[in-house]
Amino acid sequence: MPFRATSGRPGYFATTNMGDVADPALARDNTSGALYFAADTQRPSVYYPNGTNQPGRIYAPVWRSINNGDSVQAPVNASASLTNQSWSDITDGPVVVVDNFPGTGQGDVYLSFAWLHPQSDIILCRSTNGGLDWQIIQQITNVCRGNVFMTTNHEVCVGWQPVQDCAHGLQPYTNTFYIDRSTNRGVSFYTTNVTHLVSNGGTNKFTRSITAPADDQFFGGVGSLAVNPANGYLYYAYYDKPATGTNRPNIYLRQLTNGVDWTDPIQVNVEPGGIATDQWQPTVAVKPDGTRLFIAWYDRRDDSTNHFLIRVYGAFATLPITSTNAFTTNFPVSTVSFPPVFAGSTMTGTNQFDPVYPPGVRNDGTNCPTCGNGIYSPYTMGDFNRAFSGTNCVYHTWGDNRNTYTATNGFTRNQADVRFIRVSWPH
Repeated sequence: MPFRATSGRPGYFATTNMGDVADPALARDNTSGALYFAADTQRPSVYYPNGTNQPGRIYAPVWRSINNGDSVQAPVNASASLTNQSWSDITDGPVVVVDNFPGTGQGDVYLSFAWLHPQSDIILCRSTNGGLDWQIIQQITNVCRGNVFMTTNHEVCVGWQPVQDCAHGLQPYTNTFYIDRSTNRGVSFYTTNVTHLVSNGGTNKFTRSITAPADDQFFGGVGSLAVNPANGYLYYAYYDKPATGTNRPNIYLRQLTNGVDWTDPIQVNVEPGGIATDQWQPTVAVKPDGTRLFIAWYDRRDDSTNHFLIRVYGAFATLPITSTNAFTTNFPVSTVSFPPVFAGSTMTGTNQFDPVYPPGVRNDGTNCPTCGNGIYSPYTMGDFNRAFSGTNCVYHTWGDNRNTYTATNGFTRNQADVRFIRVSWPH
């Protein structure tokens, strides 16, 4: 891979082609059968279009398959017109969706991602010719963790929260959640807000363990949004600590059924024996006929003493939800519990860091510009879990650390993997 060092910032490189590293996203055109894949590139995400001395560009790749995934075409850069502002610019958290509703706009493809430069912006791109060409149609500045979604009337929406500095994991300015909406395929947008979706001053950073290092924390962002294909209702799943009592976060759901007012939050997770434990990072999906809803999340109820081990739990609900008792039954999605894995700069002791996540200071003395510093680096457990709905089943992916391996220094460590499950919709 050809590269060149960038002026004034030793250790950063811009390349003529970029690989993918994380945060995969998938969408399908239900009419043509085309599949679209998006992912983060290597970091920094800056490249030279011709490998010489032209201005650097931000790389946000989208791959396409027109034969059900048997082969994948070369990626197209959806942000080819976006010039970098610093040599450490990165892309993060891509989400890709297809407008699968009949009528004008059907088949349009949309990509949203976070552009982390001296500030944090959300970039929204659109392709009207099957992913061959892309345009940037919206840039929302100084926000974090936006995700794009479609409603039944071809309305393209981007949800987001304002933040102080997303690139360094700081928290939102406010506890207001916003949705930028366009009814004309992205030509123009208007903004609506959902106040107090996060109830405690926008705080969504918690110490997760009383036995692990202090950096065992999670940083939230925009929660998981789903649209009911049958009627266009919106569902928003997120995590937050209760307004009173424990500091341990719960999973909550709010609904928008009249286009104006969001319902009060409904707690999704159950606390066995009334013992508060950590629940976080939900993802939500709706059955295509609009009759059922599925939510899954990370949960520490099976380790209520140490608040350390993690297991994935889920719940179904019948739509429409008219009672605060809609989620009385939770069930385990993963078959076992597993510990967290850490990045860090130590090679000894317990809770060894996983070398897949490079430490803030490597053993060879060089720096990792996009990683945290210290013995342990804050990590995000499954920042972009996904749930997809089919007619008979719901499909869910998550990060899972149950497997172990023995590193070169002889220590046995847990490794970070991705797991997948198919769960039948209840009758």
